[in-house]
Amino acid sequence: MSFKRDRGKFVFVPPARWVYRKHPTPPQDVPKEKPAVADDLLKEARARIEVEEQKLAHIVEATILKAKTRNPDDTTAALDSLRTAVLQVWDHPDISVRTRDNLLQRLVTGAASAGRQGARARLERNEPARALQMRVCQTFRGGPPTTWGIP
Repeated sequence: MSFKRDRGKFVFVPPARWVYRKHPTPPQDVPKEKPAVADDLLKEARARIEVEEQKLAHIVEATILKAKTRNPDDTTAALDSLRTAVLQVWDHPDISVRTRDNLLQRLVTGAASAGRQGARARLERNEPARALQMRVCQTFRGGPPTTWGIP
């Protein structure tokens, strides 16, 4: 702290590093950079792709669930709906390759499951006839038949 004499009085002299302002200055508005148009377009395209992928994923899951819960005797209708979903996924322009491959794999697995379920239902449906045919063959021929004759 320093003082100096001015007209017979001591006056306080502030250090040089102190800055005095008469009025506090409001914060200056820093101009924000305008986002590039290309970045906005890319963000919109990515958001659109993400929405389309989610929609298609829901459609695929619903189709697979419907194919599993249908009447096991009606495997052709289940396979037709899965085939339609495969074509829809395959031809969709707004999804990424990774998502397309993932959804197609799910549909193929669902189709295989529906086919196995239908085959199992047909076997269970034909089981009494097969058992009867087996008994008849063992009784009269002495062994199991070489061809079943029942699909």
